[in-house]
Formats: sequence, structure tokens, C-alpha cells
Amino acid sequence: MPIDLNSADALVVLITLVLLGAVYVRTKLEGSVLPYPPGPKRLPLLGNLLHFPKTPEWVTFDRWCKDLGLL
Repeated sequence: MPIDLNSADALVVLITLVLLGAVYVRTKLEGSVLPYPPGPKRLPLLGNLLHFPKTPEWVTFDRWCKDLGLL
């Protein structure tokens, strides 16, 4: 099922793609105004997988509730 585009439609598509590409390149080259704060160090292939909690957090919260009672 071929798409029938006349020359005006093709020109609009081309101009749109060029403008979007220019905006993308400009944002990548300039970067953000403010840098991100430093995060945890990442390991190759694992990323931050080892930084996740080892136990479910609700277990810790339940233990705190039993130990401390209502505050």
C-alpha cells in the first residue's frame, strides 16, 4: 500500500524532520543549564542493582512500629 505524497507534502515532512533534528542536536550539545547532583556509583552491567534494599521495607517499618509504638 504505497503512500501518495505530492511535492508539497514531502517538503513539509522534510522541513519538519530537519527542524526536529536541529532542536535535538542543539539540546544535546548545550546540555542542561543545571547539572544533575551526584548519584551512587554504578557497576558495569549491574548498574545500581546492589543498592536496592535486601529485605522488603514494610518488614522494617512493621518492626519499628512494634519497637517504638505510636509516636
